[in-house]
Amino acid sequence: MTGDPIPYLDFPQRVRYLTEREYFDTVLLTRDEQIFLESINFHYFLGYARNFRKMRREVSGFASASISELIEVVRLDQELSCLLFEGLRMLEWRLRAAFVENYCVTHESVNSYHAESTYARDELDQPIHDAVLRQIIRSKEPYIVDHVSSRGGYVSGDPVARIDELVSGLPIWSVIDSISFGTLVRMIRHTRRISDEDEFIWKLVSSAVETPHQMIHEYLVAAHTLRNLVAHHSRLWMRPTTNTPKFPNAYKRERRNAHPKSMYVMILTLSACLLKVPGGKDFKDRVDVVLSKNTAFSHGIRQVFIESKS
Repeated sequence: MTGDPIPYLDFPQRVRYLTEREYFDTVLLTRDEQIFLESINFHYFLGYARNFRKMRREVSGFASASISELIEVVRLDQELSCLLFEGLRMLEWRLRAAFVENYCVTHESVNSYHAESTYARDELDQPIHDAVLRQIIRSKEPYIVDHVSSRGGYVSGDPVARIDELVSGLPIWSVIDSISFGTLVRMIRHTRRISDEDEFIWKLVSSAVETPHQMIHEYLVAAHTLRNLVAHHSRLWMRPTTNTPKFPNAYKRERRNAHPKSMYVMILTLSACLLKVPGGKDFKDRVDVVLSKNTAFSHGIRQVFIESKS
C-alpha cells in the first residue's frame, strides 16, 4: 500500500492553499497574473513561495510583500536565466575556439584528442577520452556522419576501441562542437601539452580568455555549474551555491553587498571571464540592470542565506 494519493489542485484550490499555509494573507490577481500562474507547475512556484514567506518573516523591509511581487520575482528569475545563457554561450564559443587553437599549436597530431594518453585523469579518476569518443560518435553533423559511414558505420553498443577506429582521422576542429560543455571543461583542465605530464593546456586557454591562471579551474567549474542550473530550468533566486569560487579581483567593490556563497558570486565569475570576450564587456552591467528592477529579487541573488531571528 502506498497510502492515499495527494490530490491534484485546480486553480481555486491552489489559491486557497497559498492563503491557508500563510504564504500570503490574500491572493488578489490580475488576469495577466492568473494566466502566468496557470502556465507554470504549481509545485515549482511553491519553491519560490516558501523562500518568499521566509524572507517576509525574517528580513526587515519585506513584511508587506504581495503575491504580485513574487510573480515579478519569478519572471525576473526567468529573465536573468536567459541573460546568463547568452553570456555562457559567448564564453563557450570562445573556449571551444581557444582550445582548438592551442591544441593545434602544442600537438603534432590534430586527431590525438581521442587518445587516452592525451589526458590526465580527472578528480573522479575517470578516463576523459571515453566521454569524448562517445559524444562524437552520437553527432549528427554531416561531416562526422559521412566520415564514420565511410569506415563501416557505428552500431549501438560498439566498444570504445571500435569507436576510436571510426573517429580516427577527424581533426579536432571538426568535432569540438559535438562535445558537451561539461566534457569540454574536463578537456581544457586535463589535456596535456605534447608529452610533458606537468604541462597542461589550461594555462594557454586561460591566457586566451585573459583570466588569471590561478583562478581558471574555479571559473570553469563555476561556469559549468551555472550552465547546468540555467539549462535545467532551476531556480536561481535564493539558491545557495556549492564549490563557490572566490570573488573575482575585478569586482572587489561588490564583495560588500554579496554573500560569499550567493548566486551573484557565480555570476561575477562568468562576467570576469567575459571581460575580454567580444560582446561581453558590459555583461555585468546588464545583469545589474535586471537586479535593480526588484529589491526582493536582488536580495535573493546577492544574499541567499537568511539569518533567523529565533
